[in-house]
Amino acid sequence: MFQLVGIVLILAGAGFGYWVWSNQKKAKAALSWPKAPGVITVSQIDERHEQRSASDGPGTTRSYWPVVHYDYEVAGTKHTGSHIGFGNAGYPTRGQAQKQITPYAIGAKVDVLVDPANPDNAVLTPKVAVNWLFPIVFLVIGVIFLFIHG
Repeated sequence: MFQLVGIVLILAGAGFGYWVWSNQKKAKAALSWPKAPGVITVSQIDERHEQRSASDGPGTTRSYWPVVHYDYEVAGTKHTGSHIGFGNAGYPTRGQAQKQITPYAIGAKVDVLVDPANPDNAVLTPKVAVNWLFPIVFLVIGVIFLFIHG
């Protein structure tokens, strides 16, 4: 049983690690994207409730998601974007989500990084919202479980 849990955790860590790596690769590419002037049209925090699984106990988990929309123009065509950076995720507290949207008040003028190959693909910052901590933790715990003999 421990080996099965270990394998699942290792696979989850590897999958999550690939996702982090992929977002970091996109963020690096975005550093060379041209900038277009933009304006923030939506800046809010969405609160989401998700039912916990039976193994976690009854109840719901609450998370807070920063939501920012902005308009920008490329070659005379108006576009709307909604990505702050790469790998955007929810946060366990409202304060953490608020930190993400604070620079982006409604009406604020911003520089939008625009993918030259696809002007509909844009971000406000080339930063990645997630890091390597979680994939590494999953992998380490998975390896420990893999070698536990029950």
